[in-house]
Amino acid sequence: MPISEYREIRFDAVALRAALQARLLEANARPGPGAVPLAGTVVAASVARADPLQLALEIASPEGAERGSILMEAVEVAAALIRACMERGIRLPRSGAKSVKAIPGGVALVVTVTHADGAAHAAGPRAA
Repeated sequence: MPISEYREIRFDAVALRAALQARLLEANARPGPGAVPLAGTVVAASVARADPLQLALEIASPEGAERGSILMEAVEVAAALIRACMERGIRLPRSGAKSVKAIPGGVALVVTVTHADGAAHAAGPRAA
């Protein structure tokens, strides 16, 4: 029987905004073809859709005079949270399936790993 591992790394509203801000800055540093860089500060993030997760980000202009909003899909949210974990030294298994979900007061990065059956049994029982 395989063994499953399930882990949630929870980001409250403040940590979530910081992770999304870092992702926004990263995206601005290397825009794709036809992409318009979004300058500003992430001031709010709310769940626009729960499944699959989509966040509505409110972004204030650098001067703070104007505000706009963008939608961020689950894959971008996951990338932001994974990056935040890496920057904080939180180790994540490469082979783990990663997803995001809304939780009260924030968003969780969910990591699941299924460990293959038989690895310990391959050599057979140990003799005493």
